[in-house]
Amino acid sequence: MSKYAVALAFLLIISGCGGSPDTAAPTTTVFLAPTQAPTTTVVPTTTVAATTTAAPTTTAAPTTTVVPTTTVAPTTTAAPTTTAAPTTTVVPTTTVAPTTTAPTTTTAAPTTAAPTTTAAPTTTTAAPTYPIVKVSAPDFSASTSYTPFPESLQSAFLTALSNEFEAFDQKMGWSAAAYQNGMLWSDAIGLANESTPMTTSTPMAIMSTSKTFLSALILSQVEGGLYALDDLISVLLADHNGYQSVNKSLIPDASVEQHLRMASGVQELSTTSVEAYLQSLDPNWKPSDALTLVSGPPIPPGTHNYTATSSFLLGLVAEHKGGADLHTLYRTEFFEPLSLKAGLLPHIQTPTKMSSTYADLTNYGGDPGWGNVQDVVFYRDLDYWEAEGRRNWSCCGVVSTPESIARWGYELFSPNGSAVSANVRQQLIDSFQDLTEKAGGPWLYGMHVAMKEQRLSDGTVIQTYGHPGGGSGATSDLFYVPLLDLAIALQANTEDIFQRATCARRGGLYSDEPWLSPSDCVAREIIDAVNDQ
Repeated sequence: MSKYAVALAFLLIISGCGGSPDTAAPTTTVFLAPTQAPTTTVVPTTTVAATTTAAPTTTAAPTTTVVPTTTVAPTTTAAPTTTAAPTTTVVPTTTVAPTTTAPTTTTAAPTTAAPTTTAAPTTTTAAPTYPIVKVSAPDFSASTSYTPFPESLQSAFLTALSNEFEAFDQKMGWSAAAYQNGMLWSDAIGLANESTPMTTSTPMAIMSTSKTFLSALILSQVEGGLYALDDLISVLLADHNGYQSVNKSLIPDASVEQHLRMASGVQELSTTSVEAYLQSLDPNWKPSDALTLVSGPPIPPGTHNYTATSSFLLGLVAEHKGGADLHTLYRTEFFEPLSLKAGLLPHIQTPTKMSSTYADLTNYGGDPGWGNVQDVVFYRDLDYWEAEGRRNWSCCGVVSTPESIARWGYELFSPNGSAVSANVRQQLIDSFQDLTEKAGGPWLYGMHVAMKEQRLSDGTVIQTYGHPGGGSGATSDLFYVPLLDLAIALQANTEDIFQRATCARRGGLYSDEPWLSPSDCVAREIIDAVNDQ
């Protein structure tokens, strides 16, 4: 089966919150071509006559060429006294005066570099960009240093997880955690793949829950004075080679805040196209390449339009102004200071114990039915998680466990947390305003974070902060409950976020909320248990 035939099959693939993706070419070279301008050539066969002031035995070796990395200053000429040894490079600081001429006996051809020869100006060199360099995946082993919840609550939490897991059909494995003021509970159920049990240390993609890391980083950079919320993306990336190489007519001139709020007007990335498939195969892929996959012309900024494209653009800004690749920024700002076990694809190598992913295979170009997405023909030419990392990157590329994500939600949203400053935390909480139409139900959207109202068994309605994620055969959900100072995280290696919850059918308690997902049901029962203690 040819790759192009496979690419056509790929058009059927649906990626729930994935995306793909940057850096410009290295900036250590000025010329990309191995010679100077077409009108000026250093003739390989030209030799310096015996009367040249260079050492009598030294000649410009016929095979010596100006190598591609050599940069010649605009006014530099080949001085008669220069001995072009095979390893010598003509550096930009050479200051041979333009009036220097070779002796009349020099046999240089008329096309020898003249004083007026100009090379490409060095002032056009773009600012540094940050290529993706693979690093080892972190250790995802389970935490042991936290106080457990009371046994009665642990039992209630596991019952909530088990009841909902057993109640729906398309499933493989689930892992969950709850964190509150130093107390941690976690448990797992089902399978990581056909032969391996799911555990609390099984790494899984957290999909769009990743956006909470991006918004925290962006707002922290704004607070640090690197740029402002009202700065335009076009200005911030004006010297970014990758951004400058894409079609700007498809990217509206929107601000950082508009992109954070998903109100920039930019359209979604077309991750189901042949171009996306070929990008997945390209060994030289960089995040900005994903911007060539924008699916259509923009709509007027200010209208809510949930896209991975905005997350990619913000990821480029974070790297460009933060002075490092996105994984390094996450690691130094959040992962290490908070002792979180997490990494960003495709920067990290695929973890050895990463769970397999399961979904309706027809959505991924496979045969009808439900099964392992990684078995689809499309993925036989490439590593599944490498491809997903490219499609997801800053939008949805974080890999972690519920233990770490529950702790992240607490550190991000709790007044007792230390992930961000009190000012940044309040900015996130105050940002909820735009109705997220795709999510259904009483969701409000803010700066890459979401708020949802949860109705408990006694009728109490409370707010939770976080972000759901789903697609690529995975599900993630983060809930922080300000009323209880409680964070809950759930992950699955199936797309249960797109399934309807069963808690609404058990006794009809939530039958008037058809939008509920299985994760909602588990979270509500955990919240109920803590609220009743």
